[in-house]
Amino acid sequence: MDHNSETIRRFREQLKASRLAYRKHVLRIAHMSDNVARVEAQEKLEGMEETNKELQESYLLATIAEEEDILFGMNSNFDDLLLMQLRNKYELSGRQLAQLFGVASDVVYQRIKCVEGGKA
Repeated sequence: MDHNSETIRRFREQLKASRLAYRKHVLRIAHMSDNVARVEAQEKLEGMEETNKELQESYLLATIAEEEDILFGMNSNFDDLLLMQLRNKYELSGRQLAQLFGVASDVVYQRIKCVEGGKA
């Protein structure tokens, strides 16, 4: 799928650039002599770590979408069976499923609750 391939490529490039910026920032911190500046730089580093984590998660979700032949972030009309299959197969959270399908998290949580409630 062209959409997924482009999305994966974009996330990969963003992740690569973000990781490079992170490594450069670590090197800057290593050469700082001012403790106040070092503390501020380490706080910025924590934010960079979070950004890297979010980009990596988005990249992985896009690869799952490509593997499952789903348009990443564009499937608001997904069925409950697919939702549960992906949840179980990849151990995805409701938030991750919402990102994968491009819907609000509460929509996914409600549908999971309905499906799981129907099994009881």
